[in-house]
Amino acid sequence: MSFESVLDAATELLKRRRGVTYRLLQREFGLDDAALADLKDELILAQRLARDEDGVVLVWAAHPGPAEASVAERRRLTVMFCDLVGSTKLSTRLDPEDLRDVVRSYHEECAAVLRPTGGHIAQYLGDGILVYFGYPLANEDDAERAVRAGLAIVQAVRHLSARLSMQMAGGLAVRVGIHTGLVVIGDLGDANQPGTLALGEAPNIAAHIQSVATPDSVLVSQATLDLLPPRFITEDLGPVVLKDPAHPVRLARVAGELDGQLPRSARPKLVDPSGHLRDLQTAWARVRGGAGLTLLIRGEAGLGKTRLADELVAEVQACHSPVRVLRCSAFHRHSALHPIAQHLLQRAGLNPDAPGEDTLQRLLALQRADGINNTDTLPLLAALVGTEAPRSTSDLPLLAALVGTEAPRSTSEMQPAALMQALQQLLVDWLAAVVQTDAALMVWEDVHWADPSTLAVIRRLVEGQATAGLLTLLTSRPDFSAAWEEGSCQTVALQRMGSNAIRHVIQQVAVGRALAPALVDRIVSTAEGVPLYAEQITRSVLDSASDPVQIEMPATLHDSLMARLDRMGPAKQVAQTAALSGREFSTDLLAAVCSLSLAMGRGELERSLQQLTQGDVLQALRRSCRRWPSSAAGSPSCRLRAGPSTDRTS
Repeated sequence: MSFESVLDAATELLKRRRGVTYRLLQREFGLDDAALADLKDELILAQRLARDEDGVVLVWAAHPGPAEASVAERRRLTVMFCDLVGSTKLSTRLDPEDLRDVVRSYHEECAAVLRPTGGHIAQYLGDGILVYFGYPLANEDDAERAVRAGLAIVQAVRHLSARLSMQMAGGLAVRVGIHTGLVVIGDLGDANQPGTLALGEAPNIAAHIQSVATPDSVLVSQATLDLLPPRFITEDLGPVVLKDPAHPVRLARVAGELDGQLPRSARPKLVDPSGHLRDLQTAWARVRGGAGLTLLIRGEAGLGKTRLADELVAEVQACHSPVRVLRCSAFHRHSALHPIAQHLLQRAGLNPDAPGEDTLQRLLALQRADGINNTDTLPLLAALVGTEAPRSTSDLPLLAALVGTEAPRSTSEMQPAALMQALQQLLVDWLAAVVQTDAALMVWEDVHWADPSTLAVIRRLVEGQATAGLLTLLTSRPDFSAAWEEGSCQTVALQRMGSNAIRHVIQQVAVGRALAPALVDRIVSTAEGVPLYAEQITRSVLDSASDPVQIEMPATLHDSLMARLDRMGPAKQVAQTAALSGREFSTDLLAAVCSLSLAMGRGELERSLQQLTQGDVLQALRRSCRRWPSSAAGSPSCRLRAGPSTDRTS
């Protein structure tokens, strides 16, 4: 197949699916890295048909044709509005050309922050920026992404202000407002100047929230705050009148993010019908006896991977044994050794902007606390956490003064590959030193998001198994492909719970409050065996003023489902169409509707249903057939999973 043919086929595939991973393109068309790079340049730069997301996904970005222009979709978006403070006064102090340069630099800084977080810039409004999180592709953590991006924009504008201080009087500051709500998003404007905008209260509320924020602050609504994990530092501002005095909006200021292990708050007792915690405890007992073990807890979101790891962490800490918890992040999948660098910064009590001398002093103290006296490692550690101090020869006298000996070697002349190898070996050796005095637990959370360099470190630990007294505990989603040899670690596979176990989960959450048996049955049915779903639905029910007639799907679960649907191409439209029939439907009825509304044949429909079933969005019901899918087996029925779905977005 010629490259032009590949380009045409890839364009059609991208247009049809709206988003494809680079891995899929390589597999589908047999592309090597160079050919993939050429294809990417053609689609993004030459044809302007696509845009890159996180270096992982290509997203269709061409303007829709007339037949597509009227299509709109109900979605739950997290909307951000950010605006420069005092831009009017700034315009009176600066020449228009200088003002243009400042605003352009501000836009570039914001875009650089938003790009890796998945923020979609809908509009530039002078010095204001309207951003959507959850479009065109939803993520299960869009609210968290928006808040992280808002905090990063504040820091980026501060740094920009410092860089421009020689050119302008005063400084730059930004206000950020964030709100989550239901919108209808689609194309507006005429065919010559189309634009995709979200209509509804959410964008207006985000803009009003921004208007009441103080300079260099991030304000969020209660709707967004409810979706954030507890590691964010927030200040409740109470109900604030934005526009309508009769309907104030409860706001909170987000000040930052907690480092390290989160405090153990009061939470329901662990329900563990399969005895997985007992397996972890057994492994820890073996490690305390001198063994070196690796366990991988594998399971889909919501089954309790982190909860199990937290329970073991608490027990190990109670024994006063060393514990190291490192978290891989979807926001830093392309930042080498990011979870390790963050862990070191947290343990040393540093931030990335700390002065070089302070960084070196704290890293030196951290080394010595862990029994490492080799000062040659200081430049490596400083390079890892991002300080500039050890990267040039002129800084070596500072290092020598700190360590009280001759200057350690500089990393400035090391090749990147050699530097990375040295860092990886240093980290493995450091762990070996830590476990010399006592058995230790090292937890790597969400390794499906780990960068390649971090995975290389983990692989050394897993395959080496030479670190006696170390239990390496990993957590991952089911689609994670381990980089180490098979058999190097034991797998603890989590499955959805049975109805009795889910009832126990509900009882633990509702302790002290009675729920009607029929209501419990509805929660069990809706949770579909996922304990996190059961917890969140139960809390939602307990917070409601009265016994709900229909259980609403919590926003956190909605985002998780939408993220899966957005990556399923045409199968998403099938799920949306099926949802109009209710939670259960027959394939014959769906085939009739899809043939009319989507012009979809039976074969394509069955492929989409198979994809939705494999993606755990649909569940085949075996009431009228023994095989799935099979048009020859009568009219099989199936059920939409993960909650009620009268809303088309479900």
